[in-house]
Amino acid sequence: MRCLLRCYGCYSAEYARNSDLDYETLDRTVTEAKSLGSYFIVVSGGEPFTCDGIFDLWKEHDDIWFQLYT
Repeated sequence: MRCLLRCYGCYSAEYARNSDLDYETLDRTVTEAKSLGSYFIVVSGGEPFTCDGIFDLWKEHDDIWFQLYT
């Protein structure tokens, strides 16, 4: 949900870094999604690129299609 911009009418800049999900939770969620047969995940923001470890997550789960909205 977090974003570095403060666009008019958008709420994403109000979220703090401490409200982010940690890497372990993200990894577990993606792993569970795969075990249920999901191989397409939509990542929306705020700005997904502010999430620590997001590139590592994508590399670890390179058998999933991640669609981004920034």
